Amino acid sequence: MGAGASTIADYKEAASKSDESSFPEAFAQLKTSVEAFEGDAEAALKYAEEQCKALSLNVTLQSSNGLSLKVTGGSGEAPAAEEPEQSNEELEKIADAVALELLEAKTQSIVCLTDGSNNAHKAFEVAKALRKDDDVLSVVHIKSDKDYHDAATNFKSDQIQLRYETELTPLLPSSKWRYDMVTKKDNVSTKRAVGLWVSGLRDVPIDDPKRLPMPNFLCIGFSGRKNMSDEAPSVLGQVADLSLRTVPCPCVVVKYPPSDGPKSFCLLVADLPRCWMAFELLLHLPAEGDSLKLIHIHEDVAAKLGEADELKAKYEKYLAEHPTKFKVEFELKGMARGTSKNEVIHGLLDDATYEYIALATHPKDHIGSVADYLIKNYKGNIICFKGENAERNVMYA
Repeated sequence: MGAGASTIADYKEAASKSDESSFPEAFAQLKTSVEAFEGDAEAALKYAEEQCKALSLNVTLQSSNGLSLKVTGGSGEAPAAEEPEQSNEELEKIADAVALELLEAKTQSIVCLTDGSNNAHKAFEVAKALRKDDDVLSVVHIKSDKDYHDAATNFKSDQIQLRYETELTPLLPSSKWRYDMVTKKDNVSTKRAVGLWVSGLRDVPIDDPKRLPMPNFLCIGFSGRKNMSDEAPSVLGQVADLSLRTVPCPCVVVKYPPSDGPKSFCLLVADLPRCWMAFELLLHLPAEGDSLKLIHIHEDVAAKLGEADELKAKYEKYLAEHPTKFKVEFELKGMARGTSKNEVIHGLLDDATYEYIALATHPKDHIGSVADYLIKNYKGNIICFKGENAERNVMYA
């Protein structure tokens, strides 16, 4: 509790701006400590911490919008421990297993995360446009177990549910859509809750009638709300960013709603197992009349050009054996000596007009600078695939 303030005056200011009605006992103890130890800040803070600990309360000082005290816990129960973070190795292993499962899925599950904002609704529109006749479209809202009473009406959980159930009911047969409200624990951020919820889908018994399958594609808005009462977009680093880093299934980061007419897709490929996997998964999205461009960037030397030609031949062989109803092209892009691959990708895509750019990457903090660049700077929608998937060697052999 002592971080960020050094005098009794600091805590008096904080207490005056805090919600005393929520935890009257805790604030009574804080006021007692301030009044009893006037002039001795260290002793006062120590006493207050002891009293609040006895009440099973945590007291922290916030200074983002002026000093205020935040009290959590209560009801005689010990504060809930934070959910443990998954390691990079665990996330990678889960992502590998999920990708293999999704390739064998008989029906596609397209899931959209919504918080009631316009940016989240764009993700819903994209999810609708990407689904095929046999696919199941789901809308999921992550709700806090402490409801937001000061939120605008359209951001309240029941209103969000009403909005999407009203739209989905006449749109699709009841077997082809669902709405789920997931209540997160109070000690878990929304960002973390998304990853925990998606990963937890694999633990639900397969014969559970309420079971939501692992999403083949999880559609999320590029940015959400800064708080529960406005539409101001937050910077990347909120739910979208953390979802990409901790969710094991493919994610579609949506910046713009779908356009009318044929859609253009682009996949950046390398001679890696995860790129083969991304290619196979991506083939489910384009519809008849759409187009897919496969781009491989290689060093502009004879040896690397030969390897690039071999890679192109593998893709063309697969496509000849598995014809598509949409146009697929393979482009080789040479990289001059002294030029980084990132620089080539930046230049290649700065003037591009693909509606969807896709690439294979790693979960969590291994997401990579290329993915970061695309998500932050590319004007279209971005599809990210996760994991290494070295066991899947259908084309790679």
